[in-house]
Amino acid sequence: MAQRLTVVLSQTPHAGSKQRAFEEELVPQLLMESHLDLTVIPHLEQLQSSDTGLLCLQGISGPMVLISWLPPAKAHAELERCGVEGRRARHELDTEQATHPTSGRPVYFVDLNACTDIEKVVHLVRHLRDDLQVKTVSVDSLLGSLRGNNMSPQPVPVEPPRAGITSAVEPHALRHAGGKQPPPAAPPPTQPIDPSINSEPPASDPDDSNLDALLDELDRFH
Repeated sequence: MAQRLTVVLSQTPHAGSKQRAFEEELVPQLLMESHLDLTVIPHLEQLQSSDTGLLCLQGISGPMVLISWLPPAKAHAELERCGVEGRRARHELDTEQATHPTSGRPVYFVDLNACTDIEKVVHLVRHLRDDLQVKTVSVDSLLGSLRGNNMSPQPVPVEPPRAGITSAVEPHALRHAGGKQPPPAAPPPTQPIDPSINSEPPASDPDDSNLDALLDELDRFH
């Protein structure tokens, strides 16, 4: 939603003057602009604590354009006298550097004595309104993108160990369903040993040697 800009016109104290005629031409032009809230109050120097114009000024909390017949410094001093806070913001019709305050909501002061062209005043108000809306949309878009991205950490689901998956639990602590101890694993199969590998020849029997010697003796007698 586009932010609206408040425009306050502080009238001249001289009724029937050229200044009042200028105001009467300016007001309809401002009313034709969109997203503007126009308020007409008496001259700033004539505001008293019981005036509705002062209550209107004190009820404005956002950026404001104050159009009057006073120089910006004098108009700013009158606002402070009325208890209305705001910093003097520079624009194309007020390039003087303000000395105080440097913080707070911006107030754009327009001196009609220095600008007698209605079109320039309307153009300035239109430019300030558009600039305010661009800043508002940019901030809202940034906040919306941050809210759209959930930056809070999400819990990571931990999957319980399944069959066939190595677990950090000691083997003796694992149990099958029903609390039974799992059967011991079968020992690995053993390979048969080949007797021809790394085997030594059998030792000769002493009796066999004696028998051979007797047979040789008998052969010599024949």
